[in-house]
Amino acid sequence: FPTRTKPLYENCSVYGPDGQTLLFRCSRKKLDWYLTRSLAVPLSTTSIQLTFTPRGPGRANQPWYLEPKTNTCVICGSASGGLVMVSVVPHQYRRHLPLCVKS
Repeated sequence: FPTRTKPLYENCSVYGPDGQTLLFRCSRKKLDWYLTRSLAVPLSTTSIQLTFTPRGPGRANQPWYLEPKTNTCVICGSASGGLVMVSVVPHQYRRHLPLCVKS
């Protein structure tokens, strides 16, 4: 299996126009998208504040989505080296299962 070369979670923070409410976490690519369109101002290298009022609160009331995610292996807990992403049942095994189990 190929390993990841970049981290899965970059944990960049997006704050509302008030600067206090954390709306969601995203990748650096999404952060740059807001900045290049002048939809946000940078607060730090990994956080921005929106310059407009969004339609909804984002994930503001859902703490699980707002906490920083770690780039660690769910099996051994290692944070070093390349991580491999596989399905719950890898495709190489799934093809041998009966149709009633695959769906």
